[in-house]
Amino acid sequence: MKINVPKSVGSIAKLLSTKVFTKAMGVIVLAIYTRLLTKDELVVIPLFFMLTSIAAIPLNFGIYPILVKKLPLMLKNDISEGKKLFWTCASFLSVGGLIVSVLIYLFSDFLAELLLNSNEQKIIIELTSIACFLFVIESIADRLLWATERFGKTARIQLTIAIVRPIITISCYFSFGLMGLVGGLVLSQLLTTLLSAYYLRDYLFKEKPQFLALPPVLKESLPFYAESFLMYFRREGDNWFVTVVLGPSSLSIYYVAKTVYTAFNAIYDAIDRVIVTRYAKEFENKDFKNTIQKTNDYLVQIIIPFIFISITFLPVAILLVGGNEFAGAIYPASILLLALLISIMRIPLNRAMFVATKSKFRLYMTLTESIFLGLSLALLAPYYGIAGIAISRVIAQIGGAAYGVIMVGHILNIYLRYKLFFTVLILSTLSFSLVYFSANAIFAANSNILIVAIYGLICWLLSYGVLSFLFNKDLPKTIYSLINKNV
Repeated sequence: MKINVPKSVGSIAKLLSTKVFTKAMGVIVLAIYTRLLTKDELVVIPLFFMLTSIAAIPLNFGIYPILVKKLPLMLKNDISEGKKLFWTCASFLSVGGLIVSVLIYLFSDFLAELLLNSNEQKIIIELTSIACFLFVIESIADRLLWATERFGKTARIQLTIAIVRPIITISCYFSFGLMGLVGGLVLSQLLTTLLSAYYLRDYLFKEKPQFLALPPVLKESLPFYAESFLMYFRREGDNWFVTVVLGPSSLSIYYVAKTVYTAFNAIYDAIDRVIVTRYAKEFENKDFKNTIQKTNDYLVQIIIPFIFISITFLPVAILLVGGNEFAGAIYPASILLLALLISIMRIPLNRAMFVATKSKFRLYMTLTESIFLGLSLALLAPYYGIAGIAISRVIAQIGGAAYGVIMVGHILNIYLRYKLFFTVLILSTLSFSLVYFSANAIFAANSNILIVAIYGLICWLLSYGVLSFLFNKDLPKTIYSLINKNV
């Protein structure tokens, strides 16, 4: 299979450049929040996103993955049938999302007591329940934007919300206090949903909806249903564990750490969206295995050193964003970036399994990762707090990756270049160690953060360049191939 690199890289770059801006805005806004809100008030923000995202889980019956897996090819081969599939799935998911949102509203007393230690704060949950339904509608629209490769439209939505959301929330906070902050988040979610619908108006409003029979769709989607719960647990389980077990004040620190992780997660999201769409269209081509191997090589050469150099400068970023009060977020944030590194390295294998194997194998992989996460949380969190929770995410990623490597090799006969992976990993670790310890020594003698940062960057580039010249001869070839050839 040939994936056109200029087009693929262009799509990734378009999404990634917007993601970088939006996540940078998120970090800047977080710096404002940490100075504007108390820790007890700050916890409302992660709780809002925890609850809105859960609304898409209980009654989705595994349909979201079907939209990603089947819709791109159906729209390509028969747009009429593709639209029927979309409307069938969208209608079913909308009803399910409405039911869950109403239940969240009805049980607001219980949820406020559980998450905020006070049922007097139930108005926060009640307002959030409105955003829960809006989030479900936006999630449906996002899958259609994804399937139709409207990455530019997605980028515009993300860019608009990144600018508008902090303006709305901070303005509402100054006007109405904490309830205004929650109301601003709800209004931002409404705007996101409306923008998504606007950019899909040619699909949503020009023709009368037509539907497919629901039972065959559910028969194909049900294997993904259990996985959706597992994926939510894998994504948000640590936040719930921090909130319920360690308390809301710990969640505010973990939120700062995870905001850094989420900012870097833009890389994962951009790469994953482009790869899964193209794999879904072209996985039957004879060069599919070779494409996966080359994609993996590119990720190894670029992502591993990037993550390690980011970890090197993370303490400075955390202190600038949150101040000394949130210094406890430095180690969890560093550990979470290691989890993200493994997650990005898994993309080619995960998506190959997603498009080219039976649904049960992907379910087993997610189940494996969830079991590792659950056991690690139970064993590490009580003793090591939020650092233990962050380590649990790394262990879960390693467990899921090990299963994926074994199954992709067994089922698809795809074996990656692990020698290259470990070579780049060792070189990145050596450069990190050199910069980290020498920078600490310089910082002790000169507390000017800017000087230390410039030194660290120069030292990193020189050390990694020399080590790569000696031990990683493929790096120049990879960069040249990425710019000038097809994968």
